[in-house]
Amino acid sequence: MAPHGLKAYFSTEEIDRLQAGLPDLGRWSTQLLVPFQVSRLRNASISWLNQRWFSERHFNLTDQVVLDQVSRWILGDFAYVASQKVIEVDANDTRTLHADRYGSSTGMAAHGGSGRVAIDGCFQAKGVGQTPLVSVNSRAGHAHGCLSLMEGIREAIFAEISAAEFPHEAVPIIAIIDTGLTFSSPDKSDIHDQRVRRAIAIRPAAIRIAHAERAPLFKASVTGYANKQSDDALRTKEVIHTWMTSAACDAVPGVELHVVRALLAAIVEQIAFGQVHRLFCGGFFSSNVTISGGFLDFGNMHALPNWSHAQVHSAVEGFGSEMSLLQNIVDSLSFHIAKYRGLGQVLTFNSAFYNEVDRKYVEAWRAFSLGLFQMDKVSKPNMDEMHQILFDYFGAQQQTRTRYRFGEVVRAMKDGKERWIYDGVVGGRKGAPGLHEATTLQRIDAFLRKAIPEAQRRVAWHTAARLLKPRYELDRLKLLKELASLTSPARPKPSPTSVQNYIARVVDQGRRHWPRIPNGASVLGHVAREGSSALLTDLTNGDRRTFWIEGLLGEDHSCHFFGQMLSESEGKTLGLQYHPQYWSGFVDAVKDHEQHFIELSDRRLMIPPMTVTYAPPSQDWLS
Repeated sequence: MAPHGLKAYFSTEEIDRLQAGLPDLGRWSTQLLVPFQVSRLRNASISWLNQRWFSERHFNLTDQVVLDQVSRWILGDFAYVASQKVIEVDANDTRTLHADRYGSSTGMAAHGGSGRVAIDGCFQAKGVGQTPLVSVNSRAGHAHGCLSLMEGIREAIFAEISAAEFPHEAVPIIAIIDTGLTFSSPDKSDIHDQRVRRAIAIRPAAIRIAHAERAPLFKASVTGYANKQSDDALRTKEVIHTWMTSAACDAVPGVELHVVRALLAAIVEQIAFGQVHRLFCGGFFSSNVTISGGFLDFGNMHALPNWSHAQVHSAVEGFGSEMSLLQNIVDSLSFHIAKYRGLGQVLTFNSAFYNEVDRKYVEAWRAFSLGLFQMDKVSKPNMDEMHQILFDYFGAQQQTRTRYRFGEVVRAMKDGKERWIYDGVVGGRKGAPGLHEATTLQRIDAFLRKAIPEAQRRVAWHTAARLLKPRYELDRLKLLKELASLTSPARPKPSPTSVQNYIARVVDQGRRHWPRIPNGASVLGHVAREGSSALLTDLTNGDRRTFWIEGLLGEDHSCHFFGQMLSESEGKTLGLQYHPQYWSGFVDAVKDHEQHFIELSDRRLMIPPMTVTYAPPSQDWLS
């Protein structure tokens, strides 16, 4: 039997780095975790390791010794499944993992918590099979406990992009295991889960909002686990107590309101950013949002081509209506916090509270939308006018309702065309695909000409050409088709290198937004890979081209950059700025034989070729 636990693979200092900032769910409540037995897989292998995440914790996976160490841990602790009915598991090599209890905002969910996720300390494994928290009343397609390799890869892609671009955290996938098994969903309508490779996705543990909610309808487990409602109630009480204690609520009466207010402020910023940049998580629920407003679970995330009201789930409001789902979360939290903190029947939120939430959403949407044209630093009257133009266009596009199923689109438009303002930005007045697009572009053009100087106007249009460009590589249907080919059981098992390259390529080509780049620069192209980015700008200095570069901060303030390393002194010479875990800055580079490089005192720092180039805005808007 293989050794278990981090101590079997890492030193105390290394364990501290791996677990930094991560919650141990077992310490949040004595009743949060439910034990169940799992058996070791005989033929499991590593499909993918998240180099960016491990590098942030100073584990260099390009070092074969470190790679072997991390791989042994992932397979040693997580290559297990709950079923003993398949010959690919060793029934004599078992261990105990845990499923985490959680409820729902409506109280109508049949499950008792995670149905396919196993907790091991500060980490969790998704796709281990049916846990004791799967209800006998769960839908067949949601009760089998499996995760396809396709879904694991898609989640990894969207988690990386969300972590890089959204204003608040996203829980990443840090590793994917190929179990050596295949499975088919018992729900035949899940056409992409029929005869597919089965995977296990490893990610850091997180405290969901739903951990602070009851699961009253969980009566009987499909595994035979004997559930007690008293345990569920105690779990809810203890999680809320730990949450509030960690926020110092015991010291200041009434601070529970401030905790909920801060959570909702983070959520509405996430909603606003996703709407402006057309990244739709499929709906905001207490089970897929952490208590700090971060995302987890990206299986239903979509990069949408426009601002139309897209519905990706038959029973959930579509893109643009995310704020309507917050009411359930607020009502649920107010009830549970009041009940288990002894504050009476309900934690009261008055009209001023809800007005504040709405105001924060409007402010966030306004700021992110102005950023599409780098208009977030102009005078307030100018910001007001630009925001109104964009919000009018958002409202007009929302009148079109589009339904998606597995990436297939059922369009509500009579002519069947997907209209989006980007086509007119790069194609000019004749390129505007519809009346709303043409009118909006004319309003923007007239406003920019009167409001800002020509040089700033050029930057505004170039920025729009980048941020409004559809994320073609993230199209759901395109991903499903490519991954069906890459992961098909009828083909040889994809190598870790092929999966690594695929995820890196899609994340790179799916990026658009870099939060740290300052205003004033037009981005002409970019390359991004596993925490390193280089953005070619229109700033010039003689025969040099200026790049915005950023990367991971290593030990002793060394700078990781596309497999190269800058010392702290070299970084200071270049004028780089340091942030927690990251560094960034503008640098001048020289081109030599189609290769850009940065001149250092005794060597060259190479900049990879741009993998994404941005079409320039039409001369209609620049002349």
